[in-house]
Amino acid sequence: MGWHKIELSAEQKENNESEKLTKSFDERWIALGAPKGFALFHSSIPSVPSLIYVSPLASSNCELLVKSYNGSPCSAPTSFEASLYLGHDEDKKLLA
Repeated sequence: MGWHKIELSAEQKENNESEKLTKSFDERWIALGAPKGFALFHSSIPSVPSLIYVSPLASSNCELLVKSYNGSPCSAPTSFEASLYLGHDEDKKLLA
């Protein structure tokens, strides 16, 4: 799987789905031994604060989770579009 993006609705944000989603990814990341390349990025664009980018390694290891949040394929975000939320500092190099 490649890059995916998950956009949470206003209702999902009100129901703390962002925290639930990132916690699920965090638990999987830890269970896998915190591999490099398994990363989540949050949108850096103020007009789209509910957008989460999922790296290819995280997408492939959490395929059902990505699908359950209607994740859609996308290209790698740029460092202007997204900031690292979960992963290693060097995972910032995954950005376009």
